[in-house]
Amino acid sequence: MSKKNKIIIAAIIAILLCSYIGFAIWNVSHTQVDTGIPKNAIPVEIENSHIETIICKINVKGTVELIKSETLFSRTSATVEMVYVKEGDQVTAGQLVAEYDSKVLENLQDQLAEAKLSLKSATLNLKAAQTALAGQDKRKLENAGIAYDKAKLLYEAGAITKQEFENANEAKIDAQEQLDNNLSHISILQVTIEQNELKTSQIEKEIENYTLLEYAPCSGTVLASYIKKGDLVVPGHQLFDIADTSLNNLTITAVVPENEAKNLALSQDVEIRCTAIGQTIFKGRVSKISSIATKKQIGNSQETALTVEIRCEDAPLKAGYTIDATIITKIIENTVVIPLMSTMRDADSHSYVYIMHEDYSVEKRLVELGEYAGIYVEAGNIAEGERTIINPSAQVKEGVFVKPVAIRKPEN
Repeated sequence: MSKKNKIIIAAIIAILLCSYIGFAIWNVSHTQVDTGIPKNAIPVEIENSHIETIICKINVKGTVELIKSETLFSRTSATVEMVYVKEGDQVTAGQLVAEYDSKVLENLQDQLAEAKLSLKSATLNLKAAQTALAGQDKRKLENAGIAYDKAKLLYEAGAITKQEFENANEAKIDAQEQLDNNLSHISILQVTIEQNELKTSQIEKEIENYTLLEYAPCSGTVLASYIKKGDLVVPGHQLFDIADTSLNNLTITAVVPENEAKNLALSQDVEIRCTAIGQTIFKGRVSKISSIATKKQIGNSQETALTVEIRCEDAPLKAGYTIDATIITKIIENTVVIPLMSTMRDADSHSYVYIMHEDYSVEKRLVELGEYAGIYVEAGNIAEGERTIINPSAQVKEGVFVKPVAIRKPEN
């Protein structure tokens, strides 16, 4: 190739390169003019505010519990002869559930007869001792006293011997001792009678309370049986736990941390899930809120919490099941929300956002945040469709110009 041809080719390449660069510059300038985006605009990501219905929720875990159950206790000491029901059996109020050995009752009856006989004997002996005390013993002491006084006068007058005087004195002493012994005997008999009366009363009460048969105190399911044939029971011994296990007698107990308790109210709707009965969501309502807060174990820590009761009328729940519950505390319809990632706080803890206007200028606007809805939050002082800047950089300030490089759509 000649030197002249090389020069021509180089000139053509230079002309093409200059044309390309010029076109690129013209294209950029033309695009900015067409879109209205100022030069040096800061690239940002935006999302429009939109209307949404916010459902405020409290998520808790709970346990299905019985509202009321009955425990049957033994009223006497006895040996179990027969047990007619077992755990899980359905019973009706008044149904025979256990029977005791009759030998214990027979033994009590024998003890009562013996106690009554002892009481009768002691009563007769008391009457005899009281009769003797009122008659012979007192007269004997009176006579011995008179004889002693007479012997003393005669002895002092020298009419009888010293031995005769001492014999009269000893007779008086013997009479007094006999009277004292009888008084002591009467006291012992009175104590014996009181003891026999008490024993008789106790045995009569045992017999009165004794029953050969035990009956179910209510209708329901036998939750637990604590006895078997041959067991010896005493008064107060636990025999059976029985309860109505229908939904009418079940409640769900859950704990709500104190920071969320202020949003609770009676009759709030509750969504209930229980893995033991599948993925179906059942409806319930808050039926009771504890009047005081206590320390409760929530996760791995102890927190101050309120206990709530939830009633559910259509779920096939059983006592002891663990459930997940979502308490609906508030529903806010048709409210404006903005992305959480667009909100910031200033040095005075005021919330604000940056808004991009039609001319791509930026406005810093204070907002009042309300309820949260996932990644969005209720915002006052914002109209529907206003364009909020997501995660603005430090370059974004009021009055600067921005250009949207990505426009996010609201997540459902």
